[in-house]
Order: sequence, then structure tokens, then C-alpha cells
Amino acid sequence: MVTRQMQRRGWTFRSLLDTRSAVAQDYGISGHPESFLIDKRGRLVAVAVGPREWTSPGINRFIKQLLEET
Repeated sequence: MVTRQMQRRGWTFRSLLDTRSAVAQDYGISGHPESFLIDKRGRLVAVAVGPREWTSPGINRFIKQLLEET
């Protein structure tokens, strides 16, 4: 579902699906779903605990801004 949504929106950035919970254990994930947005420099810029409407205009603007940063 994630891959299909990303393709539909034309997003080409990497997305990690932690199906074995290895990253979840490393980072001490507190809820499901939990999403992390990391900028091009590798900095954590946002954390979302619980479901989010990832197709909302506000989130799309935020992601687009992150992708356009140098």
C-alpha cells in the first residue's frame, strides 16, 4: 500500500517499512503506526505517532519543502 501510494503521488524518496521491527527496537518506537521524516542531511525533522492523513495538502507541502532543500 505504501509503495503504491508513493508511486501514485510521484514520490521518489526512500521509505523504510520495518516489517521485522528491527528499527523499531533500535529507536524505541512507542506506537503503531509511528512515522519519522528525516531531511537530506539525515536530521530527524518530524515524528508522527498514530495514523496521519499523508495525502493532506499541508503534509504534502511540508514533504515537498523537505525534498527541495539543498
